[in-house]
Amino acid sequence: MALVVRPETTVRDAAIALAGSGFGQGGVAHEFVVRKGGEGEGEEGPRLLRATITNFGFEEHGIGGVTWPAAPLLAQYVIFGEQSFLCASSRVLELGCGNSALAGIATAAAFGCEVLCTDLPPVIRFARRNVNQNRAAIEQRGGRVRCQVLEWGSTARSSSSPPSSYDLILGADIVYRKEYYVP
Repeated sequence: MALVVRPETTVRDAAIALAGSGFGQGGVAHEFVVRKGGEGEGEEGPRLLRATITNFGFEEHGIGGVTWPAAPLLAQYVIFGEQSFLCASSRVLELGCGNSALAGIATAAAFGCEVLCTDLPPVIRFARRNVNQNRAAIEQRGGRVRCQVLEWGSTARSSSSPPSSYDLILGADIVYRKEYYVP
């Protein structure tokens, strides 16, 4: 299945497309329109960015095993939006990246920036697989994506400290359970 996310794609359209797939296991190709080419490349018009994301199955892994409609929509908003100010030196944090880390992958691949994708321990292993699966697209423009466990309200468990500040913090569909409201 392929989901082409254009700037005019609505939440409803994305939800129908993904729900129609039954959130099954396997790969889903996402294509995004990127407004500009990379720095110094002379590209004037839009280009397509392709990311292949593996869903690991809702039935087996619950809400963290699938890509929800908000992730590709957030990715398209960030990489095509008029407000986009990101560049290769930008640092981006994605909270609750889910199994796909899709917004982080697309942002790093489009702008060549550094992205830290975070989520809970049972989910982050899937995010790492999807980042590795899309490593060539990410690195083509010099992007970097790391995945790290982050439990809201706790100190991140990691051997390396995340940067102290970010140029952009992303979050798609991250406050869906009451126990996460306060953290």
